[in-house]
Amino acid sequence: MKQLEYVRIMSDEEVMKNNLYHRNLQESKERASKNLLENNKDLLVNAYHEYESNAIRYKEDQLQILNDEVKLWNDKICICGKPMRFVSSHGFWGCPDYKNDKKEHITFRFNHDDYLHNQKERLEVEVCKDWATSIIRNNGLREKIKAKQLLLFYKNEGLEDLREKYGNDNTIKSISSYVYAKEKSDKEEQEIKEFFEKHFNTVVSQMNVKYKLKGEKEKLCKIDLLISDEQDVFLIEVKRNTMSVDDEQLSLYYNLIKRIMDDVNDTRTLTPLFIVSNEDGYDDPNDYFFFENFDDVTDTLELKRIMKMFNHLEVKQLDD
Repeated sequence: MKQLEYVRIMSDEEVMKNNLYHRNLQESKERASKNLLENNKDLLVNAYHEYESNAIRYKEDQLQILNDEVKLWNDKICICGKPMRFVSSHGFWGCPDYKNDKKEHITFRFNHDDYLHNQKERLEVEVCKDWATSIIRNNGLREKIKAKQLLLFYKNEGLEDLREKYGNDNTIKSISSYVYAKEKSDKEEQEIKEFFEKHFNTVVSQMNVKYKLKGEKEKLCKIDLLISDEQDVFLIEVKRNTMSVDDEQLSLYYNLIKRIMDDVNDTRTLTPLFIVSNEDGYDDPNDYFFFENFDDVTDTLELKRIMKMFNHLEVKQLDD
């Protein structure tokens, strides 16, 4: 890793200023997006209708292909035009001229009626879950407006949600599932924090840190949990599942906290680990500290021993 020029815990005043800056920036972006939507009203309404027309046309094209296949099946005619024959040894209809690779051929299963019926039953107007994002991207508005903003704009214009219109989940609710997941994640992290407060004198959550690597701009990061007593410091990143685990992130955070400790001659043992709040979908619970497996531990020394077992990181040291 690159050389670390400096690292500092941000003061409350710095955090407030940073939050205010980002809030103002977000409000400015929202105003710009609103103006952009109004200025491109006709373009976006036309894009909506074009997307819907293309989706309907695609269904109709697929239906025509199926109808053509139905006719071939009913007439027992290969796509190349020759009469088909039933191959009893394999239970399908095939073309006697199948070796002629200069022409296209087709085969039919013995129960092809069922197949065609099921295909027609499943045929629908397909609207992908990110259809609004596709419209934004295709009209050169990427990173200028968000999908949810466009969806609300269409709603104000009296246009239906295309996914809901054709029998799928509401698009805004699908997007909002991220917000729900974030709220659930915050709740789980608070539960973990309260658990450790029963065992440690110091528990700091969402600690804001600023740092600078040589040759790069100053950056900010937020550390989920930093807990400590007289002997140990535990650097904890809370993840909802193991798919979110990021070794490089934990390695960076370890080096930042280690630098802070070294600057004040803090010689306590620093242990970095991930705590996973949701065990669902993971095969081996022995590789990570799954909170639900240890949330009933009452002895602090035993808890510390377990946490050190899950020291997850082979730390990549920053250059001197």
